[in-house]
Amino acid sequence: MSTTQTMTADALWSLPEVAGRRYELVRGELVEVPGAGGRHGQLALWIGMLLLRFVGPRRLGVVSGDGTGYLLGRDPDTQIGRASCR
Repeated sequence: MSTTQTMTADALWSLPEVAGRRYELVRGELVEVPGAGGRHGQLALWIGMLLLRFVGPRRLGVVSGDGTGYLLGRDPDTQIGRASCR
């Protein structure tokens, strides 16, 4: 039987950054995710600009950039968007 040690979002954020590495937590398990390419960056910027133009004047909330970390669940933690950690 194999046991996997789970990690919390706080523990993930306390890890030192390592250039070129991106990780997410999936139900407490650390998962390495591939980096985004140039086309992804262009589309993310374009969509972000459109959202900002719509949300800002209407005061509907905030718009975050690509790569922002989001905590989606707790116990075990699920988080997306933590870049450059060990």
